[in-house]
Amino acid sequence: MESGTTLQSSANRDGDLFATGVIMAILATTAVILRMGCKRHLKNPVSADDYLIFLSLVLALGLCAMLILCAHYGSGRHIYELDFGAITYFLKVQWAFEFVYSITVTTVKLSVLLFYHRMFPNAATTLKFRVGLYSLAVVSVILGLGTFIACVFECDLTSLYWDRTSYGLCIDMKAFLLSTAILNLFTDIAILILPISVVWKLQIKKSQKVAISGIFLLGGLYVVAPPPTTGRS
Repeated sequence: MESGTTLQSSANRDGDLFATGVIMAILATTAVILRMGCKRHLKNPVSADDYLIFLSLVLALGLCAMLILCAHYGSGRHIYELDFGAITYFLKVQWAFEFVYSITVTTVKLSVLLFYHRMFPNAATTLKFRVGLYSLAVVSVILGLGTFIACVFECDLTSLYWDRTSYGLCIDMKAFLLSTAILNLFTDIAILILPISVVWKLQIKKSQKVAISGIFLLGGLYVVAPPPTTGRS
């Protein structure tokens, strides 16, 4: 009996969620600090994309805090190890997580697109680049807004999200989030490759073109890595 309990406890992933929240908070903060440090060193003014990335950082830190809270209240653990109060609190935090995540993903994408517009002012005046830039911005906003609205109307009653004993209906949120995740994946890839054609038209050495393209494509690490999730108990 004792060995069975040990095996069940070892399957819990609340520690992984806690570590994910802490690590992501450190990485996000470090990235923004380095970015602003470079701008200060180069004496570049703060621009619109910087303000958006500041907003994204605040939202991302909120997501990390929610991950830690969910881990504290039982996310990643076996449901029979939790009391009703802990499950209710965890589901309330997860409900808020979905809203903040939909906004965060959108602000990050818009910040990157604004950065492209500022970095390639001449290319931004050409039709092909401008159409791609603005189209991706519109699609990103629509996806984010659509996800946010779906979260609002997920259930007939808001309380149904964390209290399924009440009477009412909820949409299949897992299927909806999966479909939006696939669409977000395609937009992420499109955003990554958007500046590559511009880079290869620059009058610089080929080795420099490869290096710059590689820097842009490092964002693929974000695309390959799955988004943080609180999971359901």
